[in-house]
Amino acid sequence: MKEHICHANYRKGECVFDVERETRGDRVEINLYRINKSARYARSSSAKGRVLVIQAEYRNIGTEYKSPYLSWYNWFFCSKWHIGMTDDRYLCTSVQKDLKTAAIVLHLPSRSRQWYRYLRRLENIPESCGFARYSTGGFYVYHKGSIDAMFDMEKIQHLYEMHEINDLNWDRINSMSKLDISCFGDYETEPFSPYSPFTREQYIVNGLLLGYPVESTIALLNKTVHDFREE
Repeated sequence: MKEHICHANYRKGECVFDVERETRGDRVEINLYRINKSARYARSSSAKGRVLVIQAEYRNIGTEYKSPYLSWYNWFFCSKWHIGMTDDRYLCTSVQKDLKTAAIVLHLPSRSRQWYRYLRRLENIPESCGFARYSTGGFYVYHKGSIDAMFDMEKIQHLYEMHEINDLNWDRINSMSKLDISCFGDYETEPFSPYSPFTREQYIVNGLLLGYPVESTIALLNKTVHDFREE
């Protein structure tokens, strides 16, 4: 069974990306397809058409963690897994629209008029959100409060256990989840860099911080994410 999840358009529609969920018995695949409308954005002229770019695979256990702050769009188009064209317009407003817990906006436009337009988007945010200069440049936009106030950590822990990922320090995960989200944007206070989590526990907290589906982190920890760009 296939289900369309989301899509993105780049280069005025010449390069389109589709994200689909496909259930195959006891396995679920999340597939990112590149649809090349122009040979300019394909590896060769023969590569025009629909090409599988990235695949995340995990067990079908009959349930998934749902939250408006987590989406496959966030994972594919606003993370290290992005296809080279991070959606910065989306990042500027996603936290305010409750589509992400936090966002790091690094690629601000070079033209002054566009830069001030982006800045106004950041300044006109609700009381429940905040923003500050990011420690390595750009801006850090975040929901006020802690991660564990926005997610059911007990339910998330149970989900990892159902996927048989048991070698985790949940005391450490819960401790990081109780930190104020604002501290992750400050080099002096962040427990780890959101751009380079190192431990398995950090990957779990980082996924919740930046709005990635729990299942995407499960696939990463199980090493069942396949990047076909490397082939």
